[in-house]
Amino acid sequence: MENNTVTVITRDRAGLLSEIASLLAEKGVNIDSISLNIKARNAVIQITTSSLRRAKTVLRAKGFKPLDANVLVVTVKDKAGELARLSARLEDSGVRIKRLHLVSKSGGQAVMAFETSDNARARRLLK
Repeated sequence: MENNTVTVITRDRAGLLSEIASLLAEKGVNIDSISLNIKARNAVIQITTSSLRRAKTVLRAKGFKPLDANVLVVTVKDKAGELARLSARLEDSGVRIKRLHLVSKSGGQAVMAFETSDNARARRLLK
C-alpha cells in the first residue's frame, strides 16, 4: 500500500497549523487526516492526503522540510551516549534504523525523528 503521509517537523509557533492548512487548501490539497504533537518546542505534524506529491511541493516552496515517510519522533536527554543507547535498544531487538534526523537540541533535550524497519515495534521499545 502506498504511504500517503507526510511529516513536517518545525519550531512550534502561534498560527502554524492555520498556515499549513491554508497553504495546502490554496493549492487544492485535501487533508484526509492530520495530527499535531508538540515535542520540546517543536511541532510534529503528520498529514495524510491523496495528493502527497503536491503537498510536499507546496510545503517545500514555503520553507518547510517534509519527510516522506511515517516517522517516530522521540525526545531524549541531550547528553553523550543517548543516541548509542537508543539505537542499540532498537538494533538488539531486530529493528533496523533506516533514517534518522536530529531535529533540534534545546533545554537539555534532543528531538530525533526515526524511520525504522518496523515503526510499530520501535514505538513499543522506545516508550
